[in-house]
Amino acid sequence: MRQIGFHSISMIVLLLMVVLIGCKKDEDDENNQPAVINNHFKIEETEYDVSIAWIENRGQDTYYDGYNYEFLLGTNGIGYQQDTSGTVEISGSGQVLYFSLYSSLNNGLSSGEYTYTSNSHYPIGSYDDAGYSENWDENNGGNNQWWDIESGKVTVSKTNNVYTIVIDCVDYNGKKVTGYYNGELEYTVEN
Repeated sequence: MRQIGFHSISMIVLLLMVVLIGCKKDEDDENNQPAVINNHFKIEETEYDVSIAWIENRGQDTYYDGYNYEFLLGTNGIGYQQDTSGTVEISGSGQVLYFSLYSSLNNGLSSGEYTYTSNSHYPIGSYDDAGYSENWDENNGGNNQWWDIESGKVTVSKTNNVYTIVIDCVDYNGKKVTGYYNGELEYTVEN
């Protein structure tokens, strides 16, 4: 009798432990929130927090389909200025990530994947000119070190005026260039 009683008690204790551990996990799952991803871009393992996200509608032309948008992510200290002719220049100093994207929409980027192309007629859903600077300074004139991006994709989704943009690219030296942005974009139109 003692062995049966001992085995019964052991099984009850083991069952209670499994139930308690299972309940603890359920409580933890309810308290865990999805991880918040900050707006950033990375060059290899160096991550830069984004403080400005901007697009400029450059309109239509004969050498590409749809509408051309200049898209820029910048760190604290980066800005842009538009002169009276409508030309936009990067201002300030910091880190910059840039893409020239081709969209089907006249009022912002269309949702979907944008992939690199070197064709001379750029289709909707592509980008041709892209790059970054880890030490941009407007006072350097044209002497800022700039690295071209030559492969990869930019994935865009949009709900109302809020964009989620995921960047997964490689520069011409083989360095991984990634990024994430969620929020509204500052918007300008070239005159």
